[in-house]
Amino acid sequence: MLSFFKSLYSIIKINKINSIWKKRIFFSENESYSSHLRPLVSEFLKNRKKILFVTSQINDPIFNIRDKNLIALYISPLLGQILFFNYLNCEKLFLTMPDINNFHLKKSKNCKSYIYIFHSPVSTNMIYRNKAFFNYDEYLCVGDHHVEELSEYVEKYSLKNKKLHKTGYFKLDEIYKNKNSVNIIKKKKIIIAPSWGKINIINLCGEKLISKLLESNYEVILRPHIQSLKYDSKLLKLIENNFKNFSKFKIQKENFSFNDFETCEFLITDWSGIGMEYAFAFERPVIYIDTPKKIMNNNFNDISVVPLEDKIRHQIGLVIKPEQIENITSIMNCTDVNDQSFRNAIIKCREKFIYNFEKSALEAYKLFAD
Repeated sequence: MLSFFKSLYSIIKINKINSIWKKRIFFSENESYSSHLRPLVSEFLKNRKKILFVTSQINDPIFNIRDKNLIALYISPLLGQILFFNYLNCEKLFLTMPDINNFHLKKSKNCKSYIYIFHSPVSTNMIYRNKAFFNYDEYLCVGDHHVEELSEYVEKYSLKNKKLHKTGYFKLDEIYKNKNSVNIIKKKKIIIAPSWGKINIINLCGEKLISKLLESNYEVILRPHIQSLKYDSKLLKLIENNFKNFSKFKIQKENFSFNDFETCEFLITDWSGIGMEYAFAFERPVIYIDTPKKIMNNNFNDISVVPLEDKIRHQIGLVIKPEQIENITSIMNCTDVNDQSFRNAIIKCREKFIYNFEKSALEAYKLFAD
């Protein structure tokens, strides 16, 4: 009930607030998505531009920012969000949430431009629902793959008035900027960071993989995707119980620090975009468990572009079949994460596939500064 009244207060305040605050509104589902928005928010605040930030997490770290040019408000999930979107009146809404207007959250006729900020570098066609991006007006594209994919959709489905901006990937720049200048790697420290969906590392081979690593005295951190905490909750609880007596194992469900990524010897994932984030930020190879493709859109082949997460795997890491997990420690023992040839290949991919590395938020700011 308290969250409802807080939501109502926020919606009333948004409607009554001076229009200068409605020039740029940011919306986030929770702090995980806020982290993708904050680099651009920081650019606006640095240049003394007013920002209204709306989040559905009551303790989102955005509330800790003290700046006279920032107003942060809370709206509850579902009902609060429905009311917020229905009554929204603004010039530009920045958000990381796909599928606007496809389900219960509808576009407001009083919002002039809906601007999509990608919260993953992966492609738009395979791991997102069909037509997930059709209802936005502007897109802050991570690389050529987004421009090519969206351009095909625009032509194929006669989508009107779409602006594709070549900006880059804010989160990657933040991780790279904040990493230690010295390449510190803790030997035998592993992070398993799967994607979510019907089949992923957790529900296909998670227990076996963790067992093999612990048997070889590795420190293992399992970092489930935020959606897996909901969809794989029973299995995660079982894994937690089965390995609770192993001091070198833990499940990290929240407050995850990228310091752990920086210091781990290997990152193991499946189809998650975190593989690209890790490789491009720390310039080290990824270990991909070759689970079945994460396909959320059965029509993903209706455009010609091969999804980047499929195309790039062999270029920035090692791809291991699930049946090879038996030998995974031997494979890792034969892999030098500091091998310069690995690093060169990853840097080359980053240059090819990511726009405006280290300056993406600044480039985006320039588009919307006025």
